[in-house]
Amino acid sequence: LRQDPGDPKVFTPRAKQMYEQRGIDHTQTGIICSDSLDFNKAKALHDQCQQLGFTKCSFGIGTWLMNDFKTKSSGYKEQSHAVITVIKLGAIDSKEYVKLSDEISKVRTIFKHHACRA
Repeated sequence: LRQDPGDPKVFTPRAKQMYEQRGIDHTQTGIICSDSLDFNKAKALHDQCQQLGFTKCSFGIGTWLMNDFKTKSSGYKEQSHAVITVIKLGAIDSKEYVKLSDEISKVRTIFKHHACRA
């Protein structure tokens, strides 16, 4: 289960509750947190996931995880400008996926391993 967008600290307890309401053992599921994470936020979310019993907790590759460095031209004093990198999942174990979102422009379906906006 992947969270994005929104506050992952709020989403994770809600995900646990959703699994429990459906009789699903959340300790056997995975959760992926993303949306403007840096290393400190990822560590805090990892700790929260462990406290809630999510044993499979991982993090999306995002703006701050990909751009957490200082520029050489500033003598390593200034933060780099963010390079927006988008990586979209197409399939897992040869099973194609569909991305659902509250924002219609972010909904994706996969046809013959080519991403298309719905």
